[in-house]
Amino acid sequence: MSAQHGQLLEPQQLLDKVQNEDVYFIDVRTPAEFKKGHIEGAENVDFMARDFAEQLKQFPPNKPIVVYCHSGRRSGLTTKTLLKLGFKNETIFDLKGGTINWEKQGFKLVK
Repeated sequence: MSAQHGQLLEPQQLLDKVQNEDVYFIDVRTPAEFKKGHIEGAENVDFMARDFAEQLKQFPPNKPIVVYCHSGRRSGLTTKTLLKLGFKNETIFDLKGGTINWEKQGFKLVK
């Protein structure tokens, strides 16, 4: 858990941490990837979109945000963008290993 990259958590750690919180789940994969399966309740904000940072600004900076992608690279870069936009490290959670790890740990994706 780096002070400059949000909190990198395994799937179960993540769920335990945000269990009773009002949390935004942000899937930063492409819309095509999102349609193939995503975490229930997640919103799709395409990392490749020209207005990606602008789209992130729609989320309140004081509420917990979970970001994830396929393997963890794009979500890791997203945490840096969120920090630059004024979000606090303690409210940013990055799903370690992305959807690959999520499914590997036995959690489901919805279509």
